Amino acid sequence: MLDKGLDAVPINPFVPESLGVSCLSSLSDLPNPAQTSISIVTQPSVTLHILQQAHTLGIFAAWQFIASINASYIHSNTTVQQTPP
Repeated sequence: MLDKGLDAVPINPFVPESLGVSCLSSLSDLPNPAQTSISIVTQPSVTLHILQQAHTLGIFAAWQFIASINASYIHSNTTVQQTPP
């Protein structure tokens, strides 16, 4: 994303920065979550918590890399839409 000139803010509670960009420790640290979309690159066991937090914060879109997909969340939430790559 950075190489395409897009704004990207890494969120990682375990490191202070990633690729030279300061990390936030949580989605709740985003300045305007309702106008934010996220890309999820985590293990499926972590993805469920991230999706639930994103929903609570009003984040309008979440993209998941195939290895991050948590099928139980997708099947239990009818408002989640899957789009092809």
